[in-house]
Amino acid sequence: MINVAKIVIVALAILLAGVPVHPENKEKTLKLFIAEEFEQNHNLILIEYYEYNLRTKEKTKIIKKPLESTGLICISTDGKYLLYYDETNENKFIRIIDAKSEKQIVDKSVSFKVFDKSITTNYVIMNGATGRWADSMDIYLYNIKTDELKRITNNDVRDYNPVISYDSEALFFLQENEDLTKTYLKRIAFGSDKVETLHIFEGTAYRLYQCLNDGKLLMTKRDNEGTPFLWDLETKESIEYNLDRISDIMISPDGKKMFYLRISEIGPYCDLYVSDVDGSNREKIEPNENWNILSAQWVMN
Repeated sequence: MINVAKIVIVALAILLAGVPVHPENKEKTLKLFIAEEFEQNHNLILIEYYEYNLRTKEKTKIIKKPLESTGLICISTDGKYLLYYDETNENKFIRIIDAKSEKQIVDKSVSFKVFDKSITTNYVIMNGATGRWADSMDIYLYNIKTDELKRITNNDVRDYNPVISYDSEALFFLQENEDLTKTYLKRIAFGSDKVETLHIFEGTAYRLYQCLNDGKLLMTKRDNEGTPFLWDLETKESIEYNLDRISDIMISPDGKKMFYLRISEIGPYCDLYVSDVDGSNREKIEPNENWNILSAQWVMN
């Protein structure tokens, strides 16, 4: 009887070993997409991009082909696409490549200078200026699948920091008034032309980073020592983090971790930290020797 039981277990193990693992059942890996720069005597020499695996602590260089990028390259959260902006003389393009093969997918001419930009599986979200001095900026949305570029706002003020809602049904952004005394938090639902004003903050220099799944927005006020806070859309109340000198901060897609770039106290560069969302288990991510960290993004694939 014991031998029969062993045979059954072995046979079951062989059968299970042959069962394919479906992609939706595969456990996803949390990584950081990091941009580092090498400087020599304050002259920019090189920018390189890496994926940092939080579990293995391994850092892998990606983007092997040189790309003519004006500003930093960004990645979609699922790690599928890389987005960059190229401005040469009067020609302006947004370009998307496959992150693995580096094959070009989108080569789109635009009529505006791109500033903020981010990419999801379906959309590119940007703010841009058609004027020379960027004293007014508008929000643009590009649909990757349909190749449709839509101008969301058309104002004589600065609309900036566009982010897509967690459910991908709306777009949030900030707007400064003409005399730079107030900042408006705006929202527009996809498929609608109606822009809502959700709140008015006193002063300017606010920055919007992320819309979370619990109805809160992750923000900072740059002239308040870069202190990040969560803004509750329902209660209109804020919860401050015990952090300062923050130039960038993001919660991970699974809601368990956060990273932040803190401006160094001994130089003009930033230190990159990863921690649990409550600030515990903090880890400093070191750049390569003689390099400086410029930016980071979450990737989960």
